[in-house]
Amino acid sequence: MNENTVIYLMKKNIFNYFKFFCLFFALLGGLVITKPTKSYAQNKKEKEIVILEKNKTTYRFDEVISYCTTDLNITFGDFIQNEAVFLPYLVNGKKMILSPNQAAWFRIPIKSDYKEISEWFLQVDNGYQIKLYVPQLDDSYREKRFGLYYKDSLQNSVPNFYSTTFSLKKGESILYVRVVPSDNSVEYGGYQQTFVLFRKDAAHNFFSKNLATNSIIYTIILAMCVYNFILFFLIKDRSYLYYCIAIFFVGVYFYTLPTLKSVAFWGQLSYDTELNYIVNYTSAFLTVIFWIKFTQSYFTMSENFPKWNKYFMGIIILNVVAAVFYIIFVERIANTYATTLHLITIISLLAFSTIVFFRKELLAKQFFIANFTLFIFAIIYLAYIRRLIPSNSFTNSALEIGIMSQVILFSLALASRINLLRKQITEQSIDKERLERIKAEEIKYVIEQKNKELEVKVQQRTIQISEKNTELEQIVEELDTTNETLRYTINRVEEQNTQITSSIAYAQRIQRATLPSQEEIKESFPNSFIVFRPLQVVSGDFYWYLELDEKRFLGAFDCTGHGVPGAFMALVANELLNEIVLHKKIISPDKILAELHKSIQHSLKQNETKDQDSIDGTLMYIEQKLDEKQNEIYTVQIASARNSVYIFDNNGVKGIKEIKGDRKSIGGSMNKEEVKFFLHTLEIKEQTDFYMLSDGLQDQFGEKNDKKFMKKQVRELLTEVTTYESSLQKRTIESTIDNWKGSKEQTDDILVMGLRLG
Repeated sequence: MNENTVIYLMKKNIFNYFKFFCLFFALLGGLVITKPTKSYAQNKKEKEIVILEKNKTTYRFDEVISYCTTDLNITFGDFIQNEAVFLPYLVNGKKMILSPNQAAWFRIPIKSDYKEISEWFLQVDNGYQIKLYVPQLDDSYREKRFGLYYKDSLQNSVPNFYSTTFSLKKGESILYVRVVPSDNSVEYGGYQQTFVLFRKDAAHNFFSKNLATNSIIYTIILAMCVYNFILFFLIKDRSYLYYCIAIFFVGVYFYTLPTLKSVAFWGQLSYDTELNYIVNYTSAFLTVIFWIKFTQSYFTMSENFPKWNKYFMGIIILNVVAAVFYIIFVERIANTYATTLHLITIISLLAFSTIVFFRKELLAKQFFIANFTLFIFAIIYLAYIRRLIPSNSFTNSALEIGIMSQVILFSLALASRINLLRKQITEQSIDKERLERIKAEEIKYVIEQKNKELEVKVQQRTIQISEKNTELEQIVEELDTTNETLRYTINRVEEQNTQITSSIAYAQRIQRATLPSQEEIKESFPNSFIVFRPLQVVSGDFYWYLELDEKRFLGAFDCTGHGVPGAFMALVANELLNEIVLHKKIISPDKILAELHKSIQHSLKQNETKDQDSIDGTLMYIEQKLDEKQNEIYTVQIASARNSVYIFDNNGVKGIKEIKGDRKSIGGSMNKEEVKFFLHTLEIKEQTDFYMLSDGLQDQFGEKNDKKFMKKQVRELLTEVTTYESSLQKRTIESTIDNWKGSKEQTDDILVMGLRLG
């Protein structure tokens, strides 16, 4: 059915629309505005006393009740003696709002037409402490206690905390009921009270009928919920999911509804709690929200009815806001908004159902019938609430029956929807098969055409490949010639590499021969160690030791470069140092370094070649003497080019001391003038540790953070090991280097020398 046909049908039935909505709003307005001036348990004239007749079993008597309020500490005896002034509880058809901070006293005049003492059952809406005062044959009053405060002492014959049984004598009597409100009443600023009187045998029938009715209703609702939930898992249609959720919250709503019906169904249920009220009203809002979501999904409203879809989204947002308003603020105020909003939602769903009804589609008709059925039962329930029709099991459960009927009708509609979907799927399957056959024929034709094109291309490619093969054969011949040349070159390179490796190994033996023996140094300085790690086979770092007439010299030097170039520089420097001390008889470290500078420049002709190769290093002169008390005293002279000397006194107790090297190197064409180095002289009388090292350790990159070791960590490492003996110091430094370096390549030659005097 297209859009023009729908518009035509709507215009055709416009008068029917108008009559339907006029009747609907007239009926709704009459129910809301009409004041209940007549009760099914009353005569037309306002009664001043409740007459208990034998042919009636249930009484509601708001019109004859009068009330007054007192302080909470007033007893029944004080109340009777003070002769309190009672006021009508029902004024212009409305109950008075009672103060939450006082005790409310209700006066109920009753006349029993029974010839003997009769048994009765009194049900009260709510209350924390409730006391009923019943006149006895001797005109005294008997007190009956019930309510939440006395729940542990209530007899098992009553179904809930707000009811009690009592015996009533024949004739006129006055019942007094004292009610202390619950915390909810205090929070909401006031409360109202309702009394229902049952003959004891009729009360059991009332609760039994309600129990049976509600059991059937809730069982059907639960069955429909499970049924549609199974359909959702089978079909994966969100309409069924929304519908199941809505049915679930309907059950939650009735479960937490504080009425005589729910009491009859659930038995002793403490429903007078803030959490129960919140769950009850929240479930009502969620029921409305998911019912709307079900309607939107059922009719694919976003595509077929976009304006209605936006309207119902607004209704959903208003329900969410109202729910939050109820939870955060006051229930009594929120109830008005909630009732109005739910009424608007029902009217909107009914209006939408009427519109889709005229589309003459089966699903639309079923949707209309289900919603209209609920509306009719809601009208009956509202009339019962307004006391326009008698109270019985049907009117009490009208709302549940309406919802149950709607659930069943909706379930049938959803089943019809499944059949419709199956029919559509079958039609789509047939169309799909037909399209697949057509597509297969088209593919077959395309394949044939492509095969012909491929045969032509294959012939062309065969010719091209033949030509390429000829070219490849020529290339292969050229590659064979190239391979022979490469093999000859590789053999020559391997021979040269062997010669170079042998030369470097020989250079290593030469360097080891020129370096002083570590055993010799250890013999002269027992508490000493040397960590020497060349970057390559030979090293540009070298250590130097010489003993001359009880004068001992010890030095650590770092030549420019590493490997073979650095090693040659180290050999030259080593020989020049020996010559300066042994032949030229220069023994002062500062002058030794200055003479070494001149010798390097002269030997390497640096002033002519502009060669910048130089040496950084530290030189120590050590002389041992005895003082007047025959105690050992060491005279230590130190001169340094760029590198620092670290000194620790008395096992490092006095902290680290650093002698920084002069900011000049030994050798290089930059220093053409005479170079002088500063001489540091120390008198050592107690244990002192000296450390000389090249820059290889501080420049080493670490594996974890790819950063240099740096001078700060060098100082921390030396501070740690200075308390150890020399062999442990050496092992600690070596393990620290290994752990820091990890799998990283060594950056430079590493030289660390440690010496302990005193």
